[in-house]
Amino acid sequence: GLEDKFCIERKADTGEFAMNIVQARFDRELERMECFQHPFSILEFTVQDMMMFPKGSGIPEYKWKDLKITPQFMIKRFLEYQLKYKTKIITAGKHYGQQVANNIFRRVIDEYK
Repeated sequence: GLEDKFCIERKADTGEFAMNIVQARFDRELERMECFQHPFSILEFTVQDMMMFPKGSGIPEYKWKDLKITPQFMIKRFLEYQLKYKTKIITAGKHYGQQVANNIFRRVIDEYK
């Protein structure tokens, strides 16, 4: 019953995030999330994973030479999104995304009891 109050978007790995940050569709998605009181984006990787990109990205190694996205660009976009949008972007790491989402659910539910 709180779907009009908050939303959670997730990105599974740096490969998915890398493909999203070069598409206008992702910016439009963040703009749509502005209407929620509590918008969240959970990244199931860390800042360190971004710095190691494309290692661990899920992108096959034979494609790495063709990538135009650098770790520096990824960090730049990550910071720009945090400054431009009210969406709280959380780097939860590989194994903690679900746990972070559950904690968000509980906190929001507690707020509206």
